[in-house]
Amino acid sequence: LRGFAGHHELGRLHGDTGYELGAYITTASSRRYFDLRSGEPLNNRVVEAVGGYHVFQDNDRYGIETVAGQVRVPARYSSLELVSARLAIARDAATSRFGAINADGDTVVPFDYDSLTITGGDNLVASKNGRFGIVDLHGKVVVDFRYRYEPRFKNGRAIVRRGGKVGVIDEDGNTLIPLAYDQLRGIREQGGARRLYYTATKGPYQGLLSKNGQVLVPARYDAVSISRDRFQWGWVDVKKNQRQCLVNIETGVSLPCRYGGFRVHKNVIVAYRYGEQGHHDWFQLLSVNGKALTDAPYTRMDYTHGYLIARLNGHSGTLAVDGTERVPFKYQRLDAQGADLLEAEKDGQAVYLGIDGTEYGPAPDADTGHSNTDTARPGL
Repeated sequence: LRGFAGHHELGRLHGDTGYELGAYITTASSRRYFDLRSGEPLNNRVVEAVGGYHVFQDNDRYGIETVAGQVRVPARYSSLELVSARLAIARDAATSRFGAINADGDTVVPFDYDSLTITGGDNLVASKNGRFGIVDLHGKVVVDFRYRYEPRFKNGRAIVRRGGKVGVIDEDGNTLIPLAYDQLRGIREQGGARRLYYTATKGPYQGLLSKNGQVLVPARYDAVSISRDRFQWGWVDVKKNQRQCLVNIETGVSLPCRYGGFRVHKNVIVAYRYGEQGHHDWFQLLSVNGKALTDAPYTRMDYTHGYLIARLNGHSGTLAVDGTERVPFKYQRLDAQGADLLEAEKDGQAVYLGIDGTEYGPAPDADTGHSNTDTARPGL
């Protein structure tokens, strides 16, 4: 940091120069740059350039120069932001109004606005007399000044509010989602295609919309959310009266709101309820179509290797994914040892089982590692 005065704040910036950049803030609150590898100072014009141009400051005024230092626009604006090589948003020092100029200083958007920001595309969000609208890069009004709050565009769309209702528009002002909701919140799918959805609120209830406004889950639930492990199969988490429900946006199946929660798998769903101590004390197996496959009071139900280890009336056994019994419920304990092998406790002794219920013999002693009989563990 030789040659710089004042305190410093280090950070990494990724510009177009190819340098690994460090930023240094001087006591005058101006920013200086250096190469993190060599420590050599770097020219601000090069680092901050946009399309070969750079905003420079002269006292409290701003202008545009080339990276070589040639002045293209004299320092006469109270603020200046380069958007591209052909556009800069400027603020007139005399009127404090915003407009836009090109790199030659020609006015392309008149200085008529209280604020001006880029949408991220080919238009600008402008405000006038307390309302927001959209103008193009030549100053033509694309959307009249109808919105009370500034539309903040991301990926070509923005949530807007008017008359107490919200909706979504694109950069040209076209309606993507009508202004019919009390609140909209954009959420993205985790992983995969990271598709965009919106939770939509109407009164006290929530629903789910596609990015184009298609109703995927109607607004009649207390809460709506998506999680990666369930949404990969189309399941959306919803709540009603403090009960957990599931809605599948691909098949249209809705699971009733009478459970405490769900464990969702590709071809089967385990539903459960909570007991007085906050523990899972009752389980039911459901098909992906919502059909109840079991009705007995199971107190354990864990999916593994394509089947379920369950507990009923104090004894353990296994179920197929259609709810039929595979290993009879006569063991004190049952744990999976692989895709085709179970270890069980029967009459106080550990034994091995096949997933069809066939008993192979006692498991090895925990101290010696050997079975108490000549029957070996299968596969060893």
